[in-house]
Amino acid sequence: MTPAIAGANDGSKVPAPLSVKGQRTIKYADRSTRVAAAFGVSKDRCMWAAVELHPMSDVSPRALAAKVRAAKRWYVYLILCRSGAIYTGIARNVAVRYAQHVAGTGARYTRANPPRLLLLKFVCPNQSEASRMEAAIKKLAAINKRKLVGKTGAAARKFLFG
Repeated sequence: MTPAIAGANDGSKVPAPLSVKGQRTIKYADRSTRVAAAFGVSKDRCMWAAVELHPMSDVSPRALAAKVRAAKRWYVYLILCRSGAIYTGIARNVAVRYAQHVAGTGARYTRANPPRLLLLKFVCPNQSEASRMEAAIKKLAAINKRKLVGKTGAAARKFLFG
């Protein structure tokens, strides 16, 4: 049985949209990926249903925009391999990429030298900046790569680019 929207006085059954919570509905069926990232719901749910916000929720338009921007950020990460070598890479989602390296489906290098520990990650505003930073880190000697551990992104940029 299809749930009906409260207040339909004509007796017809109007399907109620699936809801996260709340009363105000914002429909983004054509922009499902952005909505899924912003609200933390699955993409297929956004595809066919409306995402709703509670009118008194903590999500402000500014916070929503920040979540969308954060989903587009790139990260530079360093992995300590079992052999003692340090692998450097870039990804949008470091946790997923690290899991791929551990599972053996990541880079060819980490298949031969399995990861032991995720040392650090630096956030970058876009892929271009992440690639530049990755290339600069790969040019460093291993001892200098280890000096990056514990530094902030700004301090690492200063260390790399002067």
